[in-house]
Amino acid sequence: MEYRENDFGSNRVFVEPVPPFCAYVWEALEDLMIRILIAAAIVQIVLGATLSDDPGKDWVDGLSIIIAVVVVVCVGSITNWQKENKFHELNDLQNQGTKYKVIRNGKPEDLVSDDLLVGDIIHIMVGDIMPADLLLVEGNGIKMDESSLTGESDTMKKETYQKCVELLNKKMKPPSPLILSGTNLVEGTGVAVVLAVGDHSQKGIIKRTVDNAQENNQTPLEQKLNVIAENIGWFGMGAGVVTLVALFIRFGIQYVSDQKAYKQSSQMQSIVSAYAQNSPSSMDIPEIAATIHAEFTNPKKNISNQILDIILLCVSIIVVAIPEGLPLAVTLSLAFSIKKLMDQNNLVRKMHACETMGGANYICTDKTGTLTKNEMN
Repeated sequence: MEYRENDFGSNRVFVEPVPPFCAYVWEALEDLMIRILIAAAIVQIVLGATLSDDPGKDWVDGLSIIIAVVVVVCVGSITNWQKENKFHELNDLQNQGTKYKVIRNGKPEDLVSDDLLVGDIIHIMVGDIMPADLLLVEGNGIKMDESSLTGESDTMKKETYQKCVELLNKKMKPPSPLILSGTNLVEGTGVAVVLAVGDHSQKGIIKRTVDNAQENNQTPLEQKLNVIAENIGWFGMGAGVVTLVALFIRFGIQYVSDQKAYKQSSQMQSIVSAYAQNSPSSMDIPEIAATIHAEFTNPKKNISNQILDIILLCVSIIVVAIPEGLPLAVTLSLAFSIKKLMDQNNLVRKMHACETMGGANYICTDKTGTLTKNEMN
């Protein structure tokens, strides 16, 4: 029994454990729009609390962006984490509730599908969902519903391996003796031997293929939001750079003018002071006294403050261009959609699945009446 499990594997299809809550938080933080908002908020808080004209209030705008980001991340992470836990609970409940009559080592046993091994003899009855790939060795009138694998609603007849060999020798087209995992027995009873289990079975191969195809796939809305975030980021950066260049040009022109006026005023003050020293009575003239006692500020002393004001203004332009309410609106709307579907007994595993299905333009289906009611059940 142990060598069979070592050589052919077990029927326990590997299911990813529920990631910790922090993993969902990190997944939410990978969104480009969220990262731009966080960077803008940090810059706004630091500059607003240290270098702005009103440090007691200017950091509030950055804090409001942080609060919006926290709400977005928490709502998305909590929703996905809860649904993933619920999905695993349902899977565990389903696997524990299904048992099959198996002959192992010549003794009949009742085993759940996870305990099946290659070489086990299993009795199949109407209504059973095949837990592994099987080879039919005994049975009569076996018909299988393979729509879960092929999408075709027609039942497929199965015959024993010996019967198929006889038909083949008579140059007649035989049915298949193979019963694939995941299919449903709709007619007849029989006995079969387990050929493949777990990831090596047809159901496991399809599951692995689907899981690999879904890795790192973005929904249409996520793709559009990333494009918007990039465009807004470039637009805001461009507007900030243009404003920065324009204000620096204006600052340079104004600085040259102020420096020239400062030199002229200083020279005039020196001349008037020298005149007053030679003629003390002239101090009684108000204009001369005002010129002597006037204080002129050197424009060089204000260079750092003026440059800082220009930089703060440009950063504010970039921050204002980012729509911090957009991720919040999208996340809350998807969470509301999941809640409405839960009220109709539909469990949505991933939040973005609501948006994906809602954005479907065409649905191709067979003539089974599955979607004719326009209502999910």
